[in-house]
Parts: sequence; C-alpha cells; structure tokens
Amino acid sequence: MRMTFGNNAFFGYLKPAGQPVSWFNSYAADACEIGREMDPVAYARAIRALHAYDPRPNPQILDRVDAIDRSCPIYMPALPGWHKDRVVLLGDAAHAVGPHAGQGASMAIEDALVLAACLGAERDHERAFRRYEDLRRNRIWLVVKMTARNSSQKRANGWVGLLIRDLILPHFIPLSIRRARRAFLFWADCTPLVHP
Repeated sequence: MRMTFGNNAFFGYLKPAGQPVSWFNSYAADACEIGREMDPVAYARAIRALHAYDPRPNPQILDRVDAIDRSCPIYMPALPGWHKDRVVLLGDAAHAVGPHAGQGASMAIEDALVLAACLGAERDHERAFRRYEDLRRNRIWLVVKMTARNSSQKRANGWVGLLIRDLILPHFIPLSIRRARRAFLFWADCTPLVHP
C-alpha cells in the first residue's frame, strides 16, 4: 500500500498484481457535508481536483474514476453513557474510534473482555455496566486522542503548513510510534479486568 500526503488531502492506494486499484482518501470537510446527497459525477470531479497536484500516480488513478457513489465521512459524537436499562453498548457503538490508528476492532474486543468480567463480578447488571464503563473510559480516551493526533498530521493548511509538515514529519513519525506503543502493547486480559 502506498500513501501520500497531498497538498489538499491524504491519498492511499493498493494495486495487487492482476487486480484493479483500490484507493481511499481523507480530507477535511465541513460538518454540514455529513449525510448530504451528492451527484456522483460532480463528487468524483471534486475528489480529482483535491488531488490534481499530488505526485504521480494519484492523479492518474483518479482520472479513471468517473463517478463516486458515496462518501464515508468520519463523524464520531461522544455519547454521555454506554448503557441504559438492560442494554449496553461496546466497541464503535459506544465510543467510535477514528480509522487513523487502526484500533477499532481491538477496542471492541477489549470491551467484551472487560464487560464479561464485570458481569461475572456483579449480581446487578446496572452496577456491572457502570463498572465496565468506568474501567474503559480512560483507555478509550487515550486511543481517541491518539487517533485525532494521527488524523491532524495528515492535514496542513497553506504552503507554509505543508512545508513545515513535510520537514518535521520524518522526525515526528518515529516519535508518534513510540508514543503509540503504550496503546498498542495494552493487554486487557493481562491487567486486572475488575477493580474493587
């Protein structure tokens, strides 16, 4: 997979031998664009314009895209609580984690482990759900912050912002990786799942 920090948006693509190109991009958008119906041909034209001055082969890949049927905006409102009555949420349903850290499935698995332990430790489901949420909030907040930081690194405004990003990014990526190790090395089943 190849990924590019373009002038206006982030672009990635994958070209397996004998297969078509799969691509994605990430760009800043106004909140009013979320859920908005778009003309697929006009949307493809707008995406091509975002990447028109990117390095090759990004514009060449997009030149073959005539229409884009949908966008997948990242909209992750924080929920005030993860449970109500006998219903409890976990994973992205409770606390959506952006795709910029690749931790969504991991958070859901960790949630399941902690929720199971809390249900085993408490007779009352309300107390078990509250305990689960209390145990998970700090961990989730750490991953959400890391995701937001990773996302913001992909965007720069203006030529000065692009220049600064391109100069410091080679030094910043190793630092980000070291900072993220704490999140990646977490093992929910090796820490006390249920605290008194």
